[in-house]
Amino acid sequence: MKHNTKLITLLLLLLGMNSYAQEEEKPKKPTLEIGGALRFNYELSDWKEDQIKRGGDFGFDVFRINVKAAHKRLKLNADYRFYASGFGGGMLKQGWVAYEFDNKKDELQVGLTQVPFGITQYNSHS
Repeated sequence: MKHNTKLITLLLLLLGMNSYAQEEEKPKKPTLEIGGALRFNYELSDWKEDQIKRGGDFGFDVFRINVKAAHKRLKLNADYRFYASGFGGGMLKQGWVAYEFDNKKDELQVGLTQVPFGITQYNSHS
């Protein structure tokens, strides 16, 4: 009877591990996120007489497009910005392709990557 209990316990354990392994190995569906922004500025400088007569100036600032995609272990992340030609025109802020390793903690990114420093997404005016 003891051998049967041990055998049943072992079989249940193996079945549980097998179902856990199958859940981990299910193929992930491809994901795609597309975003962006369009920004204009309005400026009224009281020291510029021509601008006061016009009622101010309304001008293009930036158009931004973001793409994030993932399929299985591959990832893509890109952020391209179009500024007015007087401010540099188009530029790639970041754009990389990554491979995620088995441990899901490490990945290899190739391209123009963003290296975090300080409080990255917040301005500091002190």
